[in-house]
Amino acid sequence: MENIVKIIGTGLSLIVLTVAGWFGYQESNLGATIPISIAVFETTLSSAITTTDTSMTLVTGTDKSGDSLNGYMCFTLDGGKTNEEFVCGTASSTAVSGLLRGLDPVDAATSTALAKTHRAGSNVKITDWPALGIISRILNGQESFPNKIYYATDTISITNRYDIPTKAYVDAVATSGAANSDYTTAGLVELATTSEIVAGTALGATGAYLVAPNDLFNQTSTATNIIPVTNSSGKLSQGFLDLTEAYTWTGLHTFSTATTTIATATISYLTNVQIASAAATTSANLKVSSDAVASTTATSGLPVKVKEIQTYLPGTVRVYFEIKASDTGHNMFPAVYVNGTQCPSGCSWTVTGSTSYASYDVSISANAGDRIQLYAYGFDASYYPIVQNFRLYYTEISTSTRGVANL
Repeated sequence: MENIVKIIGTGLSLIVLTVAGWFGYQESNLGATIPISIAVFETTLSSAITTTDTSMTLVTGTDKSGDSLNGYMCFTLDGGKTNEEFVCGTASSTAVSGLLRGLDPVDAATSTALAKTHRAGSNVKITDWPALGIISRILNGQESFPNKIYYATDTISITNRYDIPTKAYVDAVATSGAANSDYTTAGLVELATTSEIVAGTALGATGAYLVAPNDLFNQTSTATNIIPVTNSSGKLSQGFLDLTEAYTWTGLHTFSTATTTIATATISYLTNVQIASAAATTSANLKVSSDAVASTTATSGLPVKVKEIQTYLPGTVRVYFEIKASDTGHNMFPAVYVNGTQCPSGCSWTVTGSTSYASYDVSISANAGDRIQLYAYGFDASYYPIVQNFRLYYTEISTSTRGVANL
């Protein structure tokens, strides 16, 4: 008869669960929380609970050591009776809240069909079940572990393929046996520090090649972004250049703007400078002069440079100067040179000795940056040439070809 009742009860339970499933009910899993076990704890309910209550109050809330119940625990209510029920909840002394009701006696899964009504004074015990059932579900892979599993040390010997390794072991084997990267082999690399990049260090402390981390690249220069990257226009930011440093220009450079301004600057020496959009043609326009009086006592056909002007325009210029003798009676011999070489035609004169200035001029072709010079010599130390007003006359004209600067 008892077996028939059990069969009928089980059948009714299945019918109830099936019908409940039609309305969206799902049998819930217990979860992965492992209950706290306390030895030989027994008390009674302070008040009755129904099949749907999720909290209960105990008469006694301390264990054999006199400590208050605290934490997630599982209880057996009315053990050995027809309304026996396994429940779990969070205890705080005599109050137990968040109850999971009707835990299955086989797999500890929750089932509302197994929830019972319990009167005040019902027996309450902390028993091995359903704690063992929950642990069984976890170990069988039906639930997850509530916390990470760890060893007391990371020196555990892992030898079997089924052993659970430590993180230290996994970190070690993840890269063990892998080759360092090189120009033909994919492999391990090491991120370089800023100082290693600045020093040009090739290999890191691990022996692997160093690579620059992405945070060192930027379009603008800062204390930490040391590797320049071109912006969207393909240009580098000027912040990567120390514009206070002195620069030596050895190649040809084109300044494409119509006007280039150099503020607060001293240009001490220029070579082969061509100014954009201008050239020179001979004219009566005085452009450059060295008017101070100069002389030389050079004799015997060995001329000495007494004046020099460097021109920065290509084209034709008129060279003008004035000369006299220190005394009458002997001739003076001036000549116009370009870069230390006498110009080819009409550039030398024999001047009759006179103590009054006479003027001479000649038109020559010059390149930008050429040094136009006046050389001269006399008869002896008593009869020597004196020159003044060494001048260049020309007119600047536009050209279709821009000039280039060779500084």
